[in-house]
Amino acid sequence: MTEDQVQDYLAEVEERATGELGAFLGNLRFDPIRRVVKHNVTSVAHTISSLAREVSADLVVVGTHGRTGIAKLLLGSVAEEVLRIADYDVLAVPPNATGKDRVAVKP
Repeated sequence: MTEDQVQDYLAEVEERATGELGAFLGNLRFDPIRRVVKHNVTSVAHTISSLAREVSADLVVVGTHGRTGIAKLLLGSVAEEVLRIADYDVLAVPPNATGKDRVAVKP
């Protein structure tokens, strides 16, 4: 692939991701102050962390898959890594969270 093809592909993916994120947030009737779609070249957790510092985020919310056991060991967890390396507030929300005891908060 040429550099131009890579850039075109990334632009297309960013446009699609922005549209999907907008539709998702619109369905929740949630209008964030700022949305960011970013191509990552390192680990996802480190990309999230560097961007959170870059924009001086008050809070970063990450979803989890709720994996446990061998699946978590083999696949890892972006949310867990973000919680581990964060020097800012993080709210980790598991699938189907319904109560405060199902949410991990790192102040």
